[in-house]
Amino acid sequence: MDRSGELGAAFVPFFPLSFDPDALPGPAAIAADRGATVGQIALAWLLHRATAAVPIPDTTSLGHLEEHLAALEIELSEREPAVLDRRGGAAAA
Repeated sequence: MDRSGELGAAFVPFFPLSFDPDALPGPAAIAADRGATVGQIALAWLLHRATAAVPIPDTTSLGHLEEHLAALEIELSEREPAVLDRRGGAAAA
């Protein structure tokens, strides 16, 4: 992701939410604190981290779409990206 930003290229992760949320306690704790899903925190982290990211999450229902769109409203605190980065990001992106 960092290199694509340096080159001014878009970063297009397919299925950025395909991970086991139980294996990532950092995102789960942040999600619980915010009343969000781990997937929403993962997308918020990805959008925060990559200046030209175009994530393509698996959206198989209207409910998934609504959940993904709600991630756009999440602004991570100063501390949260560092916590997520240490955990390998939301999906080791």
